[in-house]
Amino acid sequence: MRKFIPLFAMIAIGAPALAADKDAFYGSVGGGVYRLESDAFDESSPTMRLLGGYNFNEYVALEASYTRLFEASELIQGVRVDVDGNVWDLSTKLSYPLGNRFSPYGRLGYSYVDLSALASEQGQSIRVNDYDNAFTWGVGATYKVNTRFEVGGELARTQINEGDLDFLSVNLNYRFGR
Repeated sequence: MRKFIPLFAMIAIGAPALAADKDAFYGSVGGGVYRLESDAFDESSPTMRLLGGYNFNEYVALEASYTRLFEASELIQGVRVDVDGNVWDLSTKLSYPLGNRFSPYGRLGYSYVDLSALASEQGQSIRVNDYDNAFTWGVGATYKVNTRFEVGGELARTQINEGDLDFLSVNLNYRFGR
C-alpha cells in the first residue's frame, strides 16, 4: 500500500490544475452488501463505502474508493469461520448520459484487498490475513436529484485469487464547486 501513497498524492496535487469544470470533483458515501465466494466459504454481510472522483467530462471519470467489509460468518465442517476486511479501488468510470438526470455506467479498475479470517473450534483460534491485488469491474447508474446531489446504485465484482468478491451498493454523491 505504501507504494500507492505517492501516486495518490500526485493525483491530489495535480488534479486541480486539470479542472476545467467547476463541478468536476465529487465525493460519495454509501453502503450495501458483499458476498465472498471462496472454496467452502460462501456468505454475505454489509459494507460501507467512501469514494472520491474526478469527471474529465460527462463520459469519463477517475474514482478512488475505500470499502469496509463487515464480518461474515459461516460453519465449515464444524469450524466457525469469520471473515472481514478492507478494499481499496482505483477505477476508470465510463458513463453514457440518457437525458439530463439518468446515467448508466461501467467501471474497470484495480483493487487492493485485505481480508482477515478467524477460525475457531473448541477454544482454539487461528487468524489468517490475505492481501491480494485484483481486477475489479462494475455496472451501475446514477440519478441526478439536483445540481449537487446524485443517487446511485452499483453491482460490482472483484476477482480475488481464491474466488470472487461481489458487491451490491447504493450511494449518495455530492458534487463540489461553486
